[in-house]
Amino acid sequence: MLTTLLQPDSGSVKIAGVDAIKNPTSARRKLAQVLQDVQLSQYARARRPDQPDRRG
Repeated sequence: MLTTLLQPDSGSVKIAGVDAIKNPTSARRKLAQVLQDVQLSQYARARRPDQPDRRG
């Protein structure tokens, strides 16, 4: 409900004073999500910031 993906059956949801039901876009801008399961691609790799990928 906080991310506005589900509508509450009753009551209200406010994020930093913004009604998340009446103004979901503004409410989403005021929060962040941290996912519990991290799933990286098997092809993901770390690079040095001074050596960008130059393919393509």
